[in-house]
Amino acid sequence: MSVSRILVVRSGAVGDCVLTAPVCEALSTRYPGTGIDVLGNPSNLLPLAASGLIQRVIPIDRSNITRMFSTSPNLPASASEIFDPYDLALSYLPDLDHIFRTNLLKSGVHRVLIGNARPLDSQRLHMTHVLM
Repeated sequence: MSVSRILVVRSGAVGDCVLTAPVCEALSTRYPGTGIDVLGNPSNLLPLAASGLIQRVIPIDRSNITRMFSTSPNLPASASEIFDPYDLALSYLPDLDHIFRTNLLKSGVHRVLIGNARPLDSQRLHMTHVLM
């Protein structure tokens, strides 16, 4: 699969976002020359943006993005404009009913992967290993 743009979906506090840096670095290594953007809270993603690991931060609280968490059959056209360029999305958001994943696919993302944002109770792993 050819990948030119990747979207990482990571909300949470600053520490949660900083722990995502190794994931972005691994994606950059696996897909050299690929642009990586992160959807989340812009103020918490400043360390990732300043590091140069990501190209752009997309605020998760925009109205056209919050509708991505709805079962409404009509997504705004602006959602497709935002998400269509991505070949791959890696989401760490809880999405047990797959609404967000389904809407990402409807909006033009070619492939969506769901990552664990918490270790299993039986695992004693550092969070960076869980995210990887």
